[in-house]
Amino acid sequence: MSTKNSGSGTIVRPDSDQILLLSQRPYRVLGTLREQILYSNTTIEVEKAQLDQVLEW
Repeated sequence: MSTKNSGSGTIVRPDSDQILLLSQRPYRVLGTLREQILYSNTTIEVEKAQLDQVLEW
């Protein structure tokens, strides 16, 4: 069996805290809209005004 060089390059990935995995199936947690938006990152502190701005987008 022969091995062929198929190219070269670099794989770059963000830091773990910058990665978000999205399921192919929709998932909603039980709770408020705020909890939905912040799901999986519950330790982050976000002002209501910031969430309102995200929802207006």
